[in-house]
Amino acid sequence: MANTYPQLVAFDLDYTLWDLWIDTHVRYGGKEVKAREALNLLLVPPSKAEPGEAPKPAIEYFDELEIYPGSKVSHFRELHKRTKIPYSQMLFFDDERRNKEVEKLGVTFILAPHGLDEKLFETGLNEWRRRHPVLEFEEPTGTED
Repeated sequence: MANTYPQLVAFDLDYTLWDLWIDTHVRYGGKEVKAREALNLLLVPPSKAEPGEAPKPAIEYFDELEIYPGSKVSHFRELHKRTKIPYSQMLFFDDERRNKEVEKLGVTFILAPHGLDEKLFETGLNEWRRRHPVLEFEEPTGTED
């Protein structure tokens, strides 16, 4: 199997990339705060940046954002519209089985019931590759004169 990659890999956030609901209240530093506030502190840690350079919040490393309530089908339609990337070139990790509905668009869905780790990420890539094989052709051999 060729070592190919999807053009777009998407991740659900809550209970896929981190183990909480972002809008719930949690105890942090002895007080109750919204998880979003606690994560903001966690996402902007001290870094080895050059003096005068502020570390980027982790969210800035994402190229596209689709963060609002609603069907993941709507999210992927918007992503497709903005990026022009075919659905078949998309891979999606989520902890909720109901979001498998994106497969009707052609998106490869990988269930992450216990969150995402390196092994599941590799499993997802391999499943996407299995569904989208690249035909490998042999180079023609030279002809003798």
